[in-house]
This record gives sequence, C-alpha cells and structure tokens, in this order.
Amino acid sequence: MPWSARPPHTTRSSQTSETNLETLRLRLLASEVAASSESEDRKAIAALLAGNTASARRRLQDLTASDNATAALWSDLAAALYADAKNNMSVFCSALAAADRAIDIDTKLPEARFNRAVILEALSLRDAAAKAYGDYLKIDSLSVWAAEARERLNHLNAPRTRRELWGDVQTAIDKAVAEEDEQFIAKAAGDFPQEARTWGETEYLGEWGQRTLADDKDGAASLLKRSRMMGVALERITGEALLAESVASIDRAQTDRVRWNSLATGHAAYRKGRKLLAQRHVDGALAELRKAQQHLQRGGSPMALLAARYIGSASIDAGKPAAAMSIANELVVKTPRRYHALRALTESLRGACAGLDGLIDQNLLAYQHANDEFLRLGEQRNATEMQARIAALLTMLGREADAWALRRTSFAAASEAGDARNLELTLYSAVFDSLRDGRWDVAHSLLALVTEIETGNPRMHAEALVWRGVAAKRAGLKRTAASALEEARRAPSLISDPGLREDVTNELRLVEALLVRDQEPHRSIDLLTEYLASARRRGRMTLLPQVLAERARDFRAVKNLGRAEADLQDAIDLIESRRQAITRDDLRDSFLGKSSAAYVALSDILDQRDETARAIAVADRRRARIILDRIPRASEESLAFSLDRVVKTLEPHKVILTYGIFEDRLVIYAITDRGVNRFSLEVPASRFKHLSEDFASAIQRGGLNEARAAARELSSCLIIPALSALTNVHSLVIVNDPELEDIPFSALLQENGQWLVETFTISVVPSIETYAATAARHPQQIGDLLAVGNPHLDADRFSSLPSLPGAEAEVEQIWPLYDSGTKLLGNDASKERIVPLLQRHEVAHLATHAVTDPEAPQRSRLLLAGRDGVSLSTGEIAMMNLSNLRVVVLAGCRTAVAAEGYGDLRSLAAGFLAAGAQNVVASLWDIDDDVARELSVAFHRGLREGRSPAAALRDAQLQMLRSNDPRFRQLRAWAALQLYGAGT
Repeated sequence: MPWSARPPHTTRSSQTSETNLETLRLRLLASEVAASSESEDRKAIAALLAGNTASARRRLQDLTASDNATAALWSDLAAALYADAKNNMSVFCSALAAADRAIDIDTKLPEARFNRAVILEALSLRDAAAKAYGDYLKIDSLSVWAAEARERLNHLNAPRTRRELWGDVQTAIDKAVAEEDEQFIAKAAGDFPQEARTWGETEYLGEWGQRTLADDKDGAASLLKRSRMMGVALERITGEALLAESVASIDRAQTDRVRWNSLATGHAAYRKGRKLLAQRHVDGALAELRKAQQHLQRGGSPMALLAARYIGSASIDAGKPAAAMSIANELVVKTPRRYHALRALTESLRGACAGLDGLIDQNLLAYQHANDEFLRLGEQRNATEMQARIAALLTMLGREADAWALRRTSFAAASEAGDARNLELTLYSAVFDSLRDGRWDVAHSLLALVTEIETGNPRMHAEALVWRGVAAKRAGLKRTAASALEEARRAPSLISDPGLREDVTNELRLVEALLVRDQEPHRSIDLLTEYLASARRRGRMTLLPQVLAERARDFRAVKNLGRAEADLQDAIDLIESRRQAITRDDLRDSFLGKSSAAYVALSDILDQRDETARAIAVADRRRARIILDRIPRASEESLAFSLDRVVKTLEPHKVILTYGIFEDRLVIYAITDRGVNRFSLEVPASRFKHLSEDFASAIQRGGLNEARAAARELSSCLIIPALSALTNVHSLVIVNDPELEDIPFSALLQENGQWLVETFTISVVPSIETYAATAARHPQQIGDLLAVGNPHLDADRFSSLPSLPGAEAEVEQIWPLYDSGTKLLGNDASKERIVPLLQRHEVAHLATHAVTDPEAPQRSRLLLAGRDGVSLSTGEIAMMNLSNLRVVVLAGCRTAVAAEGYGDLRSLAAGFLAAGAQNVVASLWDIDDDVARELSVAFHRGLREGRSPAAALRDAQLQMLRSNDPRFRQLRAWAALQLYGAGT
C-alpha cells in the first residue's frame, strides 16, 4: 500500500496499542521491499517508527518546504510534530497546522483527519476533538483506526462538563430551598462557588425583581429565599458577602414600598443589562446598567457597586477606556474587602483599561491579583479567563514559553467547564502569539477553532473571521483562503453595535493592508493610516507600535524613507514608554527583546542614508538595557549614547566591532580611537544564519578541514572585510547580537590562515554602552577566590548525571594559585553557602553541572548540593548584586548557550553579567572534564600572573592549541570557552 494512502501511523503513538505499532512496522517493511530505492519520506517514517522523532521531524519539515508537498507528507509531519512535542503546547499547535494543511490539499485523507483529532485531544480541546473524530469516521468507518476513533470519542463524551453538572444542581436547588436543606445548598455553593454567586446575583435576584414588579409574590419569595440561602452559604464558605448583603438590603426594604420597588427595578435592569452586554449590544447594556445602578443605589443595595463595574466593561466596548478606568479607581476606594469577587472583578477591569493604554506592567499585575483572588474563592472560570489574558500579556513581554505553559491549563479548564467564552478567549490569545511571530498556519488553525464556537463573544467571533482570512492567505492554504477571505469581508456586518462594528471594520483594514502591501503599498499605507486614526479615537492603543512599524515598512517600499523613519521613531518612543513602566527587570528585558525589530529597521534606514553614528546608536539602544539600568550614572547626560565619547576613550590597540545584520546586507562598523569605519557586504540575513549554523555543525562533527572551510566563509563576512581597520590592533571587542550568539570568535580565520586568537585577544560585550560604562571599572590586582567543585547532587532527582571528580581535581589545582578565598566541594557546595559568598569575592570558579532549558531561559540553572534538586537559576542570578565580582568562570556545559526567546537574559553567562559581574568565561558547547580542567587552570594561572581576563583566556587557548596532546589541539576543545564582558 503506498504511504500516501496508508492508514494513519502511530505517532499518535503514546496511546496506541502494541498490535497497531507492529502492524505499522510490517507495513513499513512491506513498503520498503516494494520500493526500488529509499526516498526521503520513507526515511522519515522509518525514523519515526524507530523512535527518532527529532530526525523524522527535521526530514519532513525539509520535504514540506516544497510547494509540491503532498497531503500525505503534511499529515506525516503533523504526526512527527505530535510525537516530538513532549507536552509543548506550541509544538502541538504546529502539528495541528500541519494536519490542517494536509486537509486543505486533500479533504478526504483519513490519516490527516485522524491526526488532527488526536492533536486536538492532546491540546485538551474536548469538543473540537470529538467533532474531529466524528469527521474522521465519516471517511473511514471500518479500519482498525476507526475502532480506536470510536473508543476515543466515547471517552471524550463520557465526562460531563461543569456547566452540565451545574444544570443538574439547579434542578435540585428548588427542592432543597423548599425543604430548607442548608446542607445541600452549602455543598452546591462549595462545589460551584462562581456559579452560585453569579446566578444568585444576576439570575435569581433579577428574576425576583421581575416577579416582584409583576406582583407574583409566591414566585418572588421563592427566588429571594434561594438567593438568601446561597448568599449565607457563600459567606460562610469563602467569606464572599455581596450576595448575602444584597438580600439583606431587600429584607430591610419590605416595609418601604418605594425602596422595595426601586430594588426590584434595579435587579431586573441589572439582569437585562448583563445579557445585553454578553450579546455585545453596548448602548442597550449601558442604558440598563445605569438604570440598575441608580435604582439599586436608591434602595441601598451593594449591587449598585457591581452594576458600576459592568458599566465600566461596557464603557470599554463603547470606546471610552478613560471612563472605565475612572469607574474602576472609584470602586477600589468604595468596595469593602468582604466583597472579594467584586474586588477581583475591579482588578480585571483596571487591567483591561491599562492594557488598552499599552501599560503592560499595570495590566499584568492587575490580572495576576484578580487571578489569585478568583482562585482563592474557587471561581475557576473567572481564573481561567484571567490566565488566558495573562498568557497574552506574557507573549507581548516576550515570554512565550511561560504563556504556552499557562494555556495548557487554561485549555483544559475551559473544556472541563464547558465554558465556550473562556475557551474562545484562550484560543484567541494564542492566535496573536502566532500572528506576532508570523506563524500564519498556526494562527489559521486556532482561528478556525474560534469560529466553530457558536456561543462565544460576537465581536471576537467576527474578528476571528477577519484574521482567519489573512492567515489562510499568508499560510498558502489555497482551498481555504478564498472562502475565508469572503467570510472576513462579511464579518463586520455580523455586529449590530456601531462602535464594536467599527472595531471589527478596523481589524479588517489591518488585514487588508497585510494582504495588498506587496502589490499595492500605497493602498496599504492608506489602510494603516485609517487603522491608526480609528484605534486612537476608540482608545485601543495596544497594537500601535506594531502597526507603525508595518506602515514604516510600506513607506520604505515606496522610497519614502523620511516617513518611514518618523513612524519607526514613534514606535520606538511608545516601546520605550511602555518599557519604563514595567517594574520587573526580567520582563523589561524580554519585552524590549520582543520589540527590537523596530530598532533594527530604523538602524537599517539610517545606515542607508549614511548616518552611521545614528545607525550604531539606535542598534545599540536595544541591547543589554537590563545591565545599563543597574549601572549608577553621574548625570542625565551620561545616560545618552555618545559615539564620540566612546571613540575618545578607546585605547589605540583596541577595536570594537559591531554588526548591522539587515535583510539584504551585512554591515561591519569598526570603531577605533580614530573614528568609525563602515564595511558593507551583500550578504542577506538568511545566508548569514546558514553560515553560522554550518560552522557550529562542523565544529561538533570534529573534522578540522570542514571546520576550517566553514570558519573561512564566516570570517569572510565578519572579519576579513574590516582588516584595514585592524592594523596595529591586538584586542578585539565584539558586540553581541542574537545572530552571533553561537559563534566562537577565537576560531574564525584570518587571511593568512591563522586562527583569530593567534593574533588578537577577544572579548564579547553585550553592547557598546555597557563596554564604555564598565571597561575601566577594575582593580589593579585580582583578589580572592570562591572555588566550587563537584557539588553532591540529589541522587533521586539527578540519577542520570554522573559525579564530577574531574571538577573537584580542577578546583584543587586552581586553589593554590590564590592567596585567600573559600573552597566548597561536595556537600559543602550548597546554595545557602554559595550565594552570599558570590557577593563578596572578586573571582568565582563554578565547576558543576549546568542544565540549560532551551525554551525557558529563566529556568536554566547551575546544580548545587542538597536535597530536592537545589539549583541556582538564571533568573535568580540576574536578581543578585554581583558588582564586586570581577571574573566568574562557569566551568559547566553550555553555560554561554542562549535559549530560545527574547531579550538578553537567555543564558547563565548573561545572568551573571546582568547581576553586575564584569567578566564571565562560559562554554559554547558540552565540554569534557579534562579539557575544562586544562583550560581553567591555565586561565587562572594567567590571571594570577597579572594578565587581563581576556589575555589570560587567549594564552590558555594558545597553550591548548600548541599542546602535544592531540585532544587539546582539537578545535572543539580549545575554542569551547569565550569571554563575555569588557575583558579588563
């Protein structure tokens, strides 16, 4: 049977029977026997079945890069991504997108349908997975996989959602109230605290109001009793008092007909207003909620405060965020602490208002406070909504790994609750992760799920239709794109409220701009201009920096560099303003990293206009700001970047090399004590990235000739063009950049074939400004040493990690070189002892296991002695004050390797620099015990002999390079360490 037509293979595998796995192996063997030669797709499937999911994934990604990739290949890629996801939500979403691509090519391909269902199940999207299994069974009802699909479908349909369970409870509440069964009511309130509160406040009291006004005394009395018992139970269980006190205000008004009727009118209007708001009939909702507030205030009910809160929500939809914030601030003052849910709801309103203004930090803090309170109250649905919103903010802050981890919980919670609106919100926040990263296929798949939700937010549904159109087009989904775009253009007509219709229309303008920009840049500019005007008018400022940057790109396309520069400068000003409002250092760092494209684009324009000094200044402004934030400055003037000041203070024998890596070219700026030399090469960024990857791969494979050839190509871009500026120079200071992070500069080649380290001392600095601020900040003599070696790890947590006797021997060799300090080995190398000592010593040598987290850099860590997996993470290190630490050697594996993500704090070395350490020696790859010992001992000997840290590392590398031991002469050995910092 041809592979393109075979039943779906078991990379749905973790839940597939051994029989099915064996069947697939036999199918594979049969296919191979029938084939005349092995093809790449067959190799990929073989790798998949052998458990080498990463290899299968890489092969299939290469195969599907072709425009002629078949539906079967895309389905296989979906399976490979699923198998390789390791619970990573983002990868699961990529798998979903691959399955959808297969279905776009061939709507009846059974394996693609099955894979899609399994992936949706892994994403905890229960209803969507059930529907997908149903779609699969319409195509294949007889195979072995059909039986598994039915089994999975039955499993998905078996548990009932919280919404369904609450429906059962509601039918029993009437009987419990009639029998005054307080125990049942208490259990209902304890099991369903959010449902009990919201139904009591809105439905029960609202219907009480309606029945009271209709003179249905018995029905009204029953509803009031129901609310009373529910309010009493909630107050006793969670301390939430608003419902109980609202009922008490009605009880007090029984002898006052005016107040009684006013309260009935107020509660009925509140219920109606909430329903209209949910349907996004904003004007009608505002009218009813204001009416409710007035009548409830007149009747002395605390529900007037809750009505005010939802007037705030409606004001946001009406394009009046300032009015909403005013309401929220007033509620903060007026709301008693015992109204816990209202206080949390007010925090969520404050967060939403701050977000519309672009005040990300205030937004995040407000949502986190609301989330914490909702969780304490047991209001899981409200907490899930906050977590979805927090995840979206974490994405804006450049913390995608944290956002996706949070969404995994949110997806599961929303599905379990049966809460369509929360699920819609969670999916929608994930959509904009994908859109911001240009993952159009993933965005389309998630948007398709949003549009399938029938009972969600009408405005969100319409916006999802709009964005799905552009996502389908940009993702190349040929079958889907035409119909999706047609639906997108009809979407505004689905919204009845004029203000919200304008918001959706404005989203459509943005989408149309993205679609037409390549063919009609002038029209794109007009559409983006209209978008910006409407967004400002409606108080929706969140996307302004991104849209300004998009319009700048269009201005560049029509050769209007002046307007492009102005837009980018405006975008950067907004970014800087928002950055300054973020209180947490690590979030400021990742936010700037996420926003750095605007700085690169402006630097590119300035370079094209020969404004070299400004181009360098703008590019440098996005780098290492977390370090600059912590360096004391003598005056405001010293905060400003001054290239002239750098040039004047630079030593004659030293050159700073900084790079502009632009879309169409590579620019080298060589800064000397005589000025700046600029060298430009027609090397596009994509080509440069491949050269860097080829060099890294060649080093790891160990072949010297292959590595030299790769080094020569990379040097022809980074070093050789600037040789005229390197005459009589013996010290190179390289300014780091995300595209340069994995390059061992000592192992680049000169024109004469010598390694760069054979002529120059080399240090890598986070930015020009940090170098200028720290280069002169060092004592004449190296001080005392903190030496840490071979911490005894928790054997239960780290059973796979061997002891490091070589690290212990390394410390024993280094220790005698110093006159004073502290030596910590084995069990003594604990976090409690190391942390305070790091802040007192001038030199630290840390020879221990290092664990890098490729997706969450804050969790990369040094492993230390003690129970329960004691470690010192990048995030913890960055928060310390290590300004006294002149040199730290991180003698573990991959301590300089930057994780995926944004900002500077993406490696252990960066964590120490952010904490104030002046020089960090760290490793670019895994390093053998004996190699680490040889390099480290030689480095410390050079320090103690009076060499600068940069010179000491160079001498150690040359000693290895010229060693009689062939192991030390290997490029992979002597080039493993790199110095980060001023080098002095």
